[in-house]
Amino acid sequence: MKKVYICSDGGSWIKAGAEYIYKGVLVSDRFHLSKYINRVSNLMDDKADETKARFYKYIYKNKLLAAKKLLGRIRTKTGRNDVTETTRTYFEDNWDSIQRAFHDKNALGCSAEGHVSNVYSERMSSRPMG
Repeated sequence: MKKVYICSDGGSWIKAGAEYIYKGVLVSDRFHLSKYINRVSNLMDDKADETKARFYKYIYKNKLLAAKKLLGRIRTKTGRNDVTETTRTYFEDNWDSIQRAFHDKNALGCSAEGHVSNVYSERMSSRPMG
């Protein structure tokens, strides 16, 4: 069965659009996923790399509960409820599409967001180009 893979940052407008596209299937954008994981893992200072690896392990093994428990431990240790809660919400709201990004052999991913972000950042920064 053919599918239309829609790479998503988790935005509600993309999710809504996927419902209207015949055979549309959401796949998480790894650019945004890594942004969330890096932000929360970097709170752990000297254990940031180990923490990132644990998140990716939980994703590969489809263990949302373990990822949420790790977020709870990070929140307790750092007191950063803002970052941990944002990441928890992202995981919960997008877990199925995150799993598709890592386990569906036909979901090849997309690098558009990273490229577009860098181009806009350069052209629309504090010294915009014409």
